[in-house]
Amino acid sequence: MVALTSAFNQAVAGGPAVDPAVKLAEDKKKFFSAIADDNVATVAYMLVQNAGALDWKYSGESVLDAVVRSGGRLVATAVLEACAKNGRADLLDQPNMHGMTPLTQALLNKSHWIADAILAAGANPCAGDPMMTVAKWAATEQNRKFFPGICDRINAAVIKRAEATMQNGTSVRVKKMGKIKIGVPQKKAGSS
Repeated sequence: MVALTSAFNQAVAGGPAVDPAVKLAEDKKKFFSAIADDNVATVAYMLVQNAGALDWKYSGESVLDAVVRSGGRLVATAVLEACAKNGRADLLDQPNMHGMTPLTQALLNKSHWIADAILAAGANPCAGDPMMTVAKWAATEQNRKFFPGICDRINAAVIKRAEATMQNGTSVRVKKMGKIKIGVPQKKAGSS
């Protein structure tokens, strides 16, 4: 019966039957190669044809990890638009295997335009960042001078987080870094 089914699939498809697991692995490899090559046509096609493509991982790397690493503008725009269109803003704040969010990676890789695009897409600069790496980056004099828009958005999010933390009954220790004050949540005495 298996041989008959395989022969039937071959006849209908006009070629040998393909194992779905093999096809998925090939599609992932093709998709991540297209990201690395900034091949927006292939990336856009794969995003439309594969509903779960935004969740794919390849060699331990997520789609947004690959986008940040490659630095391709067209692909980054297509992937960020797909995140918005598919209601997947959660991916913008998802840390990678090293604990860094796409925003943190973009800033540390000096891919400032990608960082700006990730922020504009709705990333939370405070997400997955217990060491406040993003806030510290935004507080440096040099970065404030050259990237005022990115720094202002990051600082606004940090202030919003500090205000929300204070409303929840937790005090905030303000630490001055350069000319910017960064709120660092602190537990009140006697609270657990």
